Amino acid sequence: MPGRFRRTDCVACPFRVESSAGRFARCSEASSPERPASVTIPFQSTVPAGVSSCWAHFVNRTTIPMDWRYVRLDPEKLHFLRLKKNWNLDQLCDAAARRGRDPLTGKPLGLDKRTVKSIFGGTKTFVSKARVLADVLGAESVLAVLHPDELRQLRPPSSWERPLEFFQSVGEWNLVEPIQNEQTTSNGLRYDIWHVRHRHLANREGRAKCYDLSQLSSNDRARLKSHLTRHSEVCDRIGAHPNIARNLSAAEWEYGALWWVIDEWMDGDSLASLFGTDRLEASTLPGIMRQIATALSAMHAVAIVRRELSPRFVLIRRSDHAAVLTDFELAKLLDGAPTVSPKKGWPDDPYRAVEVDGDAPIDARADIYSWGRMLVQAVVGELPPKGQEADALGHAPLPPAVRRLALACVAPGRSARPSSMDEVLAGIKKWM
Repeated sequence: MPGRFRRTDCVACPFRVESSAGRFARCSEASSPERPASVTIPFQSTVPAGVSSCWAHFVNRTTIPMDWRYVRLDPEKLHFLRLKKNWNLDQLCDAAARRGRDPLTGKPLGLDKRTVKSIFGGTKTFVSKARVLADVLGAESVLAVLHPDELRQLRPPSSWERPLEFFQSVGEWNLVEPIQNEQTTSNGLRYDIWHVRHRHLANREGRAKCYDLSQLSSNDRARLKSHLTRHSEVCDRIGAHPNIARNLSAAEWEYGALWWVIDEWMDGDSLASLFGTDRLEASTLPGIMRQIATALSAMHAVAIVRRELSPRFVLIRRSDHAAVLTDFELAKLLDGAPTVSPKKGWPDDPYRAVEVDGDAPIDARADIYSWGRMLVQAVVGELPPKGQEADALGHAPLPPAVRRLALACVAPGRSARPSSMDEVLAGIKKWM
């Protein structure tokens, strides 16, 4: 009969071991003289008789290559932690050498100077040795100092079939469930989105965006700080607004490998997911477009241009069909704040105004263009190619004044567009 085991560290591989025998254990594959190249068996919470007790071998029918006994650590992270302790390399080597003995095997746990320097030079080492060095430096785990090339092989937690088995909280927030799997921003950052709940305040929930920075160097992470804090800064500048996301917190996690941005929870769907479905009722469209315009007007009033507005970044609340703008990481601050534009240029986007891709200064009319493109799609049911909006709106059920306004908003030249979002709001005031 399978018994229930408790988790501890396998002394010979990078994974966790289910062990009822004591704190130190070894998975059978690590000690078997005829070790297979890899093992593939389903995840389960108990260990069947005759099967290896190494926890990682159960993860979701994943094939685990046995060369994962070796890992490469990131020299930049190691040096950073060394300097935090005010140690030179010799002092670190002395600390690593004084680690006592393994109570199970009696073997020394310490690392000699050659091993430490080899690891700092980027050479792969046994996970057991990597764990010793990580512990000496005060890292939370081997994962916190893993080399970007090693991390590149791992998927973000929300893409795992049972993510909450492994990844349960960040700070005072408990993870409830993933909302969206891995996405990519226009500047190449990867993120996923979670529903979270406050650990101590039961009625406080959040929408949490988790950026995966594990593959970036410490210098790149520091350089991207203005990108990662831009959303919170935009929310703070605007203040409380019914159609703007309310930011609750932003936090660095796992020694900078993750960056979390947590907004107030809103039960709803993105406007992109509603386009072309019967869930977007024609009667609600004027109110939704008016609320989006109102939110943009509030941004422009504090010298912020959204510049990457699209239906993906508009949430529609289920209870009352209210529109809420979110995801402001690439918004433009017109007061001279550091740019967060992608270094390699903007990717193609059917909603973005052409001037955003150029070097000339942009203004509120870039958002007016995006708003107009979204209006055309909402009315027609699909997004026509740029420049073909007039044909698409030919027989659309729109008041003539709103049709003329929509076509003015999507004019290729910004001088032909309305000058402000307030002018747009005046034009749709009577649209019901």
